Amino acid sequence: MNKRSKKTISFVNFMPFFRICVLGLLTFYFNSCANLHFQSGWRDWDINIDGRSDDWVGSLTFVDKQNISLGVSNDADFLYICLAAEDQAVISRILRQGMILWFDPEGGKEKTFGIKYPVGRQRMQPGEGEMMRPENEADLQKMRRAMMAISNELEILQESKVPIRTSIKNLKGIEVFLKSSAGLIVYEVKIPLQENQDFPFAVGAEEGSEIGIGIEVPKMTMNMKRAPGGMGGRSGGMTGQRANMQKGIKIWATVQLASTK
Repeated sequence: MNKRSKKTISFVNFMPFFRICVLGLLTFYFNSCANLHFQSGWRDWDINIDGRSDDWVGSLTFVDKQNISLGVSNDADFLYICLAAEDQAVISRILRQGMILWFDPEGGKEKTFGIKYPVGRQRMQPGEGEMMRPENEADLQKMRRAMMAISNELEILQESKVPIRTSIKNLKGIEVFLKSSAGLIVYEVKIPLQENQDFPFAVGAEEGSEIGIGIEVPKMTMNMKRAPGGMGGRSGGMTGQRANMQKGIKIWATVQLASTK
């Protein structure tokens, strides 16, 4: 069994890793259709789901188009994913609009099973748009604290079924954590590969198989109806007939799970 260094690095010192393609347990390539393909690494080291990047040094790959870094690992029973971002626009979208991880056990782009975390806000009300457009670091930190305060719930999404919203601590087998610090956001999740009596929600795949993974930050509709008193006389005010769609994020990748068989 390989030994991994447990040297701790700070979030700030970790940022340069985002700008290079590292050699490690995870590789990727863009084919002619701009699809992503990842090779998952076999988990032979401890991964703590704590929203820290320390356990993923050398195992994250920068996805330039979306300004995020992604790592995937698995063992015989669980899939582990780490997503990290330092782009402030990306961080704000994730916190306010929520993020969904989709899984297709057949290796395609079918939204068979999903986890939405954080759950975010579905629709912004009049006046909230200003809060969601921080003008300085203090405003940004205030927004993050407000969003992180409601981060103890997630939604389970399944085909043709009503979403299940539940407390994270009540889930069996699924662990997820999101941490924002020093201009960096780190998202970690641990998900069972197979359903059983102990784990009612799972990817539905075996080690060594190829699966599809989607990352989606939904668009948010801003309710632009004028509040009493108008919008402070700003030019170009929008009427109730128009809605501003906040930009979302969509990524699909095929992932070849590692195996010892």
